[in-house]
Amino acid sequence: MTPEDLTPFALRTFDALKVKLPSEITTRLKCSRSIRRHGSANSVLLFNVWDKNQVGLFDPKYFSYCLGYDPIQRYSTTTWYLHLWINTIRIYQHSAQIRLALEDIVRKQCPSSFHPEINDQAVNVVIRCNDFSGRLEDVESYFLPLYEELVGTIHPYIMPIIDSFTYDLTPEQRNEVIKSREKLYLGPKHRLSAEEIRTYSRSIPPSWRLILLEKGKYRCANCGCVITMTNHHIDHIKPFSKGGLTILSNLQAWCSPCNLKKGNRTNN
Repeated sequence: MTPEDLTPFALRTFDALKVKLPSEITTRLKCSRSIRRHGSANSVLLFNVWDKNQVGLFDPKYFSYCLGYDPIQRYSTTTWYLHLWINTIRIYQHSAQIRLALEDIVRKQCPSSFHPEINDQAVNVVIRCNDFSGRLEDVESYFLPLYEELVGTIHPYIMPIIDSFTYDLTPEQRNEVIKSREKLYLGPKHRLSAEEIRTYSRSIPPSWRLILLEKGKYRCANCGCVITMTNHHIDHIKPFSKGGLTILSNLQAWCSPCNLKKGNRTNN
């Protein structure tokens, strides 16, 4: 097996994953352009998927959803595996607080097909694929449901952490945000609560979506068209990028065309 052999099948699986998951997740995801070899084991092939907003906080090589091929089983008890791999030693900002939050997520939200592994160096959510045939033609049909289960279950809880500690803004934009809301200063005596993480993130709890849809009687708050649980967007009335908080009073359900057209402009 070579990287060139596996790359097109891994990329095809990623493209299919983007169709399966909600747009709030998929618009954030990036993947390896090609399969890479493990830095310490040339025989191990890796394909990484990560959140583009994490760059600057988490290196994608050390914090990603990773498909692994390990023919001599140097790092795994099976030839194929899929996991969320978080090397916590490589978290250089607010590492203690972030690790505590990640451990809590992994223990509580680990999908049923996977199992958590937590040690001094890493937080891991893994499935070892004993029953995979190894045929490249079967990569998509086998791994797509597992990717969907892993990313779809875990990533809504990872997104608030990324959004709370990573700012993809110019220095001027960041200063505006800091001025408009309290900046999160974390020390050994302060650990972010779930409510604090949600308030300062873009992630919307599923239960809130239902509340907002019912409040708007399943119609877009901007144009009035009918929307459903599967085809709506949640709009920040005051845009998140301009200091708007993720609280119910600052949210409303919109249709996709209206929300995409609005961008980060403030509602009229």
